[in-house]
Amino acid sequence: MIESLLRRFGALLGDKSVKPVLVDDGETAPHPPPCVHLLPRSQDELVACVRLAFEERVRVQPVGGNSAPSAFRRDPDPYLLLSTEFLDRVIEHAAEDLTVTVEAGLAIDELSDQLRPAGQKLPFVNSRGPRSTIGGHLAVGQDGPTAKAYGRLRDQILGMTVVHGDGRVARTGGRVVKNVTGFDLAKLYVGSRGAFGIVLQTTLRLRAEERAACRIEFDFADLKDALLAGATLRARAPDLFSLQLAHAAGKSPWRIQVRLRGEEALVEALGEECFALVRGDDDRRILPDQTGAVAPTESTQWRELRAGIRPSEIAPLLNSLDSEFLSRVSFVADLETGLVRMQSDPETWDHYLIPASSFTGALAPLTPALTGDFDLIEAHAWNVLFPWTAPTRAAEAVVSRLKSNFDPSAVLPKPPAY
Repeated sequence: MIESLLRRFGALLGDKSVKPVLVDDGETAPHPPPCVHLLPRSQDELVACVRLAFEERVRVQPVGGNSAPSAFRRDPDPYLLLSTEFLDRVIEHAAEDLTVTVEAGLAIDELSDQLRPAGQKLPFVNSRGPRSTIGGHLAVGQDGPTAKAYGRLRDQILGMTVVHGDGRVARTGGRVVKNVTGFDLAKLYVGSRGAFGIVLQTTLRLRAEERAACRIEFDFADLKDALLAGATLRARAPDLFSLQLAHAAGKSPWRIQVRLRGEEALVEALGEECFALVRGDDDRRILPDQTGAVAPTESTQWRELRAGIRPSEIAPLLNSLDSEFLSRVSFVADLETGLVRMQSDPETWDHYLIPASSFTGALAPLTPALTGDFDLIEAHAWNVLFPWTAPTRAAEAVVSRLKSNFDPSAVLPKPPAY
């Protein structure tokens, strides 16, 4: 079958844009072989690839910068690894309207660099490394530390063009706010991980750079003190730009990190309020703000768990975990949105996750109330260890009908919680 796919897609794209992957390699990992890696050079070529995949009834796995791998199915049959790498144009930057229209394969960091001279920026942060793309970020759909100040990720989209599993191209919204009418289908694709369609291009809202910005860090030797400080700030300082709890593997302190942005007088007043609310801390400091979210060390030798839970569940989750496990994990939690990241070496995961350990046991009572998903890189037992929130029958019926309409031959990935 590989030979047949190579011939058909080679004739469509040219041999240089079609690569067989028969063994694991560093370029396409963690997506397992056998597959055919497709590198279309334009939106029209990508659409043609999906249409041909629909005709051949072969599965497609879209991939952007390959910076947010998820629980990939381990099917023995060959599939198509469809890259948006060369869909990297800025189509239009309407600085006066605070909007930008870009192709899905454009790297987030590269777009940010292009917006900076205009004093503008994206309303979300890139926490997945320099390879992370606009399309991949939308497909994963996780809100970051800017969600409280700017709104959720799906609220930043004015328009979107996608290709469905049968090759149909759909356009929703527009390039300016006044032209956005009808059903806002763009929200449907955000967070769907390519299940309903592959993003070709999108129009995003932009934000002006704030006049003043800083971050304040409070370090605590004891987790309970850090959680108390975080809860106090969340309850009594509503105008914070972001509020995170972080901990590096080893004997590092638990850190509450506050970001402040706005007019200089506002930032100064908020900083004084934070210092007044958090008393008796072991260490505190004011630092220049940094672009992006707090993140554990990026390393291919480490495994990472990402979870979306209610902010109120963060403290119970941490209090129920084994202390030895926590000492070996780099941890970041957004106390406003409930987005959690844990990262450690493979040996730690194997010891605590593969057996029925205290870690999985601690998650068990929380899973019925989870608001998001768990995503463990290299998690061959992902669907067993970290199940998605059980959907209602009504929700399952809606997702099933959407899937059958947008992807009638199930060419694209399965939707979350499906």
